[in-house]
Amino acid sequence: MIAIRSSQCRIRLAIGAILAFYMVSLILNSYYLLTTTSSHQQTVQDAPCILHSANDDYHSSSSSNSLSHKNTRMLAVVSVCIAGPRFTPEYINASLSNKRLFCQRWGANSNNTNYHAKWEKLVYIDQTLHEENTDWVLWMDCDAAFTNLEVDWTTHVPLNKSKLMVASEDKNGINLGVFLVPNTFDSREFIHQMYEKRHYVERMKFQWKDQSALIELMKEDPTIVSRIEMYRNER
Repeated sequence: MIAIRSSQCRIRLAIGAILAFYMVSLILNSYYLLTTTSSHQQTVQDAPCILHSANDDYHSSSSSNSLSHKNTRMLAVVSVCIAGPRFTPEYINASLSNKRLFCQRWGANSNNTNYHAKWEKLVYIDQTLHEENTDWVLWMDCDAAFTNLEVDWTTHVPLNKSKLMVASEDKNGINLGVFLVPNTFDSREFIHQMYEKRHYVERMKFQWKDQSALIELMKEDPTIVSRIEMYRNER
């Protein structure tokens, strides 16, 4: 009798586990349908954070008047997160909070704005590059984060404005998950050209968006490669 009852308990536990699995699957599938069949995907975006460079006479509590210092270099951090199956609201809040902490650490002013994304990534970078108080723009994907808020960005960035951008390179080529763009006429034109490639990229149904646009531009003008500062990512 004990063996029979033990067997029955195991059967009940197995059935319970199967039902729980199907309930979780049903909930996840319902969430997926709700977020992917909507005609408009809600977008949460962190507006540019204007960062003050670390000078000898600067600390995080510096007033906004110090931004006029002649040696000041201004950095704008731009990041876009699209709410959906990949990025939950909790994930988005964590991502943007991390970037805001970096901005606050280096004396930033920031505003939060809703924005519809996709190719708008390049539009927003372009808009930021047209701001007079921005010297460099740092783009960061939603799944990118600062791991050390104490690192002064100016000590790791080769401030060479003759380059179109500074990016990392891995086995798949140039990685546009995180990159820097100087505020120059050539860089603004370069970002605009990438954006104009969207029609061709969409028509050809390429796997990537901005990455494919960059690849096509480099095919058309091989000299672009020499104007991108690349750092090898061994990971």
